[in-house]
Amino acid sequence: MKKNISAILILTASLFAAGSDFELPAGSLTLEKACKTALDNNPQIDAALDRIKAAEAIVKQAKAANYPSVKGGAGYQALNSAEEPGWAPYTHQREAFNEKSLSLEASYLLFDGFGRKAAILESKSYSKSQSQRLYDTRRLLLEAVSSAFYRAQLAVENMVIARQNRNFNKLLEKDAEKKLAAQTIAASEAMNFSVKALKAETDFLQAKKNFRVIAAALAELLAVPGSELPKKMYPVRSSKDVKSKELNTEKLIAQSLRSRPDLEAIDYQIEAGRQNIKKQKADYAPEIAIVAGVDYSKTNAGDYDQDEYTSYIGVNAVWQLYTGGARSGKVNQARSELSQLKQQKTLKVLSIQSSVRQAVEKAEINYQTCLRNQKIYELSKKIRDDVEKSYKAGAVSLTRLNEAQTDMVNAAGALETSKIQYRISLIELNSQTGEILKQFE
Repeated sequence: MKKNISAILILTASLFAAGSDFELPAGSLTLEKACKTALDNNPQIDAALDRIKAAEAIVKQAKAANYPSVKGGAGYQALNSAEEPGWAPYTHQREAFNEKSLSLEASYLLFDGFGRKAAILESKSYSKSQSQRLYDTRRLLLEAVSSAFYRAQLAVENMVIARQNRNFNKLLEKDAEKKLAAQTIAASEAMNFSVKALKAETDFLQAKKNFRVIAAALAELLAVPGSELPKKMYPVRSSKDVKSKELNTEKLIAQSLRSRPDLEAIDYQIEAGRQNIKKQKADYAPEIAIVAGVDYSKTNAGDYDQDEYTSYIGVNAVWQLYTGGARSGKVNQARSELSQLKQQKTLKVLSIQSSVRQAVEKAEINYQTCLRNQKIYELSKKIRDDVEKSYKAGAVSLTRLNEAQTDMVNAAGALETSKIQYRISLIELNSQTGEILKQFE
C-alpha cells in the first residue's frame, strides 16, 4: 500500500515537472505608453478625424452661397425641316441647316430670407459637434485601454501568487513523502498536498489564460497587427502601493457637466438644430438674385450664315406661393428633431450625474476594501509564518500548515484584486469627469 501511495506522489511530481510552464509574462509597456500608442494607431481615431473633415467640407459647401455662381454652355444641332403651306398643298419646302451656340451666365443671390446665413451657422455647429465627438472617442478609448492594462496586471499577479503557492505546496509534499515513509502521517494526508499543488498549478494556468485573453483585447485596442501582443509589449508589473484620493461627489458632477465632450457635442447639435429651423423658415421668403449673361449662336443654312449675339443683365425674384404643405412640414420636422436633441441632452445629464455618483461610490468602497484586504493579508501571512515555525518545531501538523498557507494565498489574491479594482474605479471616475483626457494629453 505504501509503495502505491509513493508511486502516486512520484507520478504527481513528474506531471508538474514535465507538463507546466511557470514563466511569468514580463514586458516594458507602461500605462502612459499604451494610451499613447492607442491614440496614435487605433482606427476609431482616424474615423473620427474623417468625420471632422466631412463636416468641414459641409461648411465649405454652405459658404459657397456667399459667392456668385458662373455657368457656361455649348451646343450643336443639325436640323432638317419640312413645310407644306396650307395655301399650296402640293408644295413642299425643305431646308437643312446647322446651329451652334455658346452661353455664359453669372448669378449672385441677394436675398433668400437669411436661409444662407442659417445654413452656414448650422454647418459650423455640426462641425464643432464632430470635433467634440473626437474627444469623446479618445475618452472612451483611454478608459478601455487603461482597464485592459490593469486587468492584464491582475492576471500576472494571480500567476505570481499561484506559482508561489505551488512551490510552497511542493515543499510540503516532499515533507509528506518523508513522513509517510516513516509512517508518522496517514496516506490521505500525504496525498492532500499533492492535490493542493495540482490545484495551485491549475490556478496558474487559469490566470495565464486570462492574461492571454486580455493581452489579445489590449492588442486590438493598440491596433497591433494580428491582435497579438509581442512579449516586449507586455505590461509592467503592478505597483504595490495604493494612494487614497479625496473625492467630492458634487464637485465632480459639476466638473463633468463642464468638461464631458459628448455633452458639449449635444449642445452644438442643439444649436445646429435651431439654425436648421431658421433655414427651413427661409423658404417662406422670396429668393432675389442678380443675373447677367451673354449668348451667341451661329446658324448655317447652306448658302447663308447667320450670327446672333445677346447680352443681358437683370434681377430675378422667385417666390413660392404654394407648395402643398412641404414648407410647413420641413419646419415641423426641424422642430421635432430639435426637441429630440433637448431630450437627449436631459438624458445625458442624468446619465452623467448617475455615472459619477456610481463611480465615486465604487472608488470609495474599493479603497476601503483594499485597506482591509491589506490588513487581512498581513495577519494571514503572520499566522502562516507562526504556524510554519510551530510545524518545524513539531507542535502542529502539516494539515494545519496547509490551512494557514491556503488562507494566506486567498488573502493575497483578494488584496491584488482589490488594488486593481480600485485603480480601475479611479480610471472610470476620471473618464466620467473627462479628467482622463488631461491625464493622458
